[in-house]
Amino acid sequence: MSEDEASAIRKRRDHERHLKLCRQLNPTLTDESPEIAPVITAIEKDSRLGLDSLTEKIRLLMRNLDKLVGQEDGRVSSEQEAPRSYFVKLSMRSAKDSALEGAAMKKELRRHMSVGSEFIGEEKKSRAGNDNDEDEDSWEQRALIAFIRASSTAMVVHTPEDAVSSFLASQRIYDDLVRISLFFASTPEASGFDVQIVVRAWKEIDPSLEFRCFSVEGKLTAATQYYQWPYLQEVVAREQHVKDMLYEYHKSILPQLDSRMQAGAFSLDVVFSTDLDSLQIIEVGHGPPTAGTSLFSWDDDVDRQILRNGPFELRVKKQPLAHPLEFIHPPLRLYLYLLREEYWGNLTRKQVERISPRYRCNCCHVVIFGPRFHDSAKNVDACYLCFKYGICHENRPCFEGLYSFVETMPGEQNTALISRDDLSKNAGRGCICM
Repeated sequence: MSEDEASAIRKRRDHERHLKLCRQLNPTLTDESPEIAPVITAIEKDSRLGLDSLTEKIRLLMRNLDKLVGQEDGRVSSEQEAPRSYFVKLSMRSAKDSALEGAAMKKELRRHMSVGSEFIGEEKKSRAGNDNDEDEDSWEQRALIAFIRASSTAMVVHTPEDAVSSFLASQRIYDDLVRISLFFASTPEASGFDVQIVVRAWKEIDPSLEFRCFSVEGKLTAATQYYQWPYLQEVVAREQHVKDMLYEYHKSILPQLDSRMQAGAFSLDVVFSTDLDSLQIIEVGHGPPTAGTSLFSWDDDVDRQILRNGPFELRVKKQPLAHPLEFIHPPLRLYLYLLREEYWGNLTRKQVERISPRYRCNCCHVVIFGPRFHDSAKNVDACYLCFKYGICHENRPCFEGLYSFVETMPGEQNTALISRDDLSKNAGRGCICM
């Protein structure tokens, strides 16, 4: 990636963030408004050359990758074939945060939450069961795994334009490009702007079975499940087997690495097959504290000593979290609950996904779609999730016991007095923060 291409991404994201703020301050503004249209035209013109250049580079990389894959498969790649699936990132970090805001994420959540999803696998279906037969804790654990899987599969791109769009939507990519630009601007002796574009053929894995290993001076010091929230029952039951597999895999991969890396500190991300009997590498990265440490804490003296010197320790979540969904991006958390309730009994998909720009939940602070609960006396709004299930982040006074809320649907005038007790036997679990 050239410096001009990186600059185009930064400029486009800066300008679009300012435009978004303008629209929030004045909701009547649209892209066609005389105050906005010239600005959008100027933004596109200013960044178009760099973004077009980046798009063509990614297109060339995809074609070269197709040729390599075709050679391995013993066939000739054709432009008429169905769109291939790719994973595209920069050499620093991926744009995985962009997936949270896209339409693909909701589509993938729906797919992974469906009992018939081929990605769940035959061995999982009996455990998944039917939502109506699951207790609250079992459903929340399954929803968390679905979220992790959807966060991965929503990152699939099919065209170079998809890849560039994900870069533009990613705060991680923006932050990294700002940091490296500041570094080269303040370090004259640096050898030049050095950011690589990485294109890989997409391969379906179960990301909930990803682990991060830590190696120091050729010795495996620690390993942890990559995502710290899920309780992986199969992994806990075969913990020693998993530990042995990780140790042997690290030993086999070490000779293939550069000698300087072997002698230094690095992290090794790997993923297990669903039967836990084979491993494949995801990537080799920096060691901590640059790399996240999941179930270890770099700020803890004991953990830091283990990460640096060992002896080798594996950490996995031994018990399910009480409220595992509280870590999920609030709009997607709400979407998961709406999926479970089959769209509030009779909501259509269009009604559920409709965004109301006028109302924001005073609890989770996200825009409300679907039912809105309003207390006219206090002039506060609650979304369906916060009102029904009482998910609390801030330990503030809650709505519990109030009966003055009215339920409304977007675009409808009818209201009805309603209380949390009317909605769920789970009322009172946690609190509704204000």
